[in-house]
Amino acid sequence: GEPITVPSLDMVFGCYYLTVIKAGARGEGKIFSNFDEAKLAYELGIIDLCAEIEVQGGDKQGERIKTTVGRILFNDALPPQLRFYNEVVDKAVLRTLVSDCIRLLGNETTAAVLDNLKQLGFSYATKSGISIAMNDIIEPPGKAKLLKEADKLVSMAEDQFNRGFITEDERYESVVQVWMETTDKVTEDVSQSLDRYGGIYMMATSGAKGNISQIRQLAGMRGLMTDPSGKIMDFPIRSSFREGLSPMEYFISTHGARKGLADTALR
Repeated sequence: GEPITVPSLDMVFGCYYLTVIKAGARGEGKIFSNFDEAKLAYELGIIDLCAEIEVQGGDKQGERIKTTVGRILFNDALPPQLRFYNEVVDKAVLRTLVSDCIRLLGNETTAAVLDNLKQLGFSYATKSGISIAMNDIIEPPGKAKLLKEADKLVSMAEDQFNRGFITEDERYESVVQVWMETTDKVTEDVSQSLDRYGGIYMMATSGAKGNISQIRQLAGMRGLMTDPSGKIMDFPIRSSFREGLSPMEYFISTHGARKGLADTALR
């Protein structure tokens, strides 16, 4: 089974921020003899929280390991039996950690660990100073080209239908498939264009809140919508929320919103 109590939202973000590695951070590549020495260097401002460093005797075999001060601080919140988590800690990793804690150490210890993770997460989510602005939502550079290519493929399908080479159902399937693939490509383009240490990207990838699909709607394109019957409409919304929707696109998007409200009321 899965644990029913796991860190979420700001707690997840704080742990993610604490354990991520930032390329080129102050103190990158420095070597320390133990964890305490590394923490002291951080407190003195010699190295950054997210700088990749090497620590002697960091693992169970006493070998030198590559880690960050953030990861050392994260492991300080865990019982000795669960250390050493030397990876980026997102929501999935936290769920696994809580499961392992319940299995190995029991409910009472797990409650204390969850409390530690809560405090740690809130503290470093606050220290991160994370925020979101319109400038963080960047339109992907390849979007115009992707839409142009999709329009060509849709025109070919329409032409084949008009000539009687394919049926209406085949035309519909072909057009929907083209726009689904284009939406996936725009999603990938959006993901590549985002700042890896920016608020939006870190929130989505950590599992704290939102996902890449929602970011695509903000920055790339909304994509295909469904009509009131649940059928996918073959006319996509090309605009993103940042650009703003045309009257026609806004009207198309209201189908799903209205249906969602009606379903909620009737559930």
